[in-house]
Amino acid sequence: MLIAVLIVAALVLTFLEVLLPGGIIGILAAVCLVAATAITMQDYGFFIAAILFFATTIIALGMIILELKIFAGTKYGKHFFLSSQIKGRSNKCQAKASIIGETGSTLTPMVPSGRVTINGKIFDAASLDGYMEVNTPVKVISQDSFKLTIQKL
Repeated sequence: MLIAVLIVAALVLTFLEVLLPGGIIGILAAVCLVAATAITMQDYGFFIAAILFFATTIIALGMIILELKIFAGTKYGKHFFLSSQIKGRSNKCQAKASIIGETGSTLTPMVPSGRVTINGKIFDAASLDGYMEVNTPVKVISQDSFKLTIQKL
């Protein structure tokens, strides 16, 4: 009887682990399976314990596959599974290293970050001199992937 309770507990915990991932429930399921296998080995021998272990593991894997394929599409499953995708992109590298030393002007107040125009192109920038008004002449001091560092002329 204890073996059956441990096997059912392992399967229920496996089902819950798919719905509530985090690992702890899965570890408890594995502990239940190992305990059921150990008790079975004591009472019935290695061969029966091995059959029980592999049969329960196959049932659990099949249950996980069914849960992900079938349950996810049900009315209740839609509350547990993510159905939308995140659509976005990373920022492109704004400028090449050759922009260092070029001059331009601020498009927005630099507080100390804002936008500047250099050679007719708009860039995000950070000021080494702190606050700057709009249309302040600036020089590019350095550049990283997404922002220029500027200084007043």
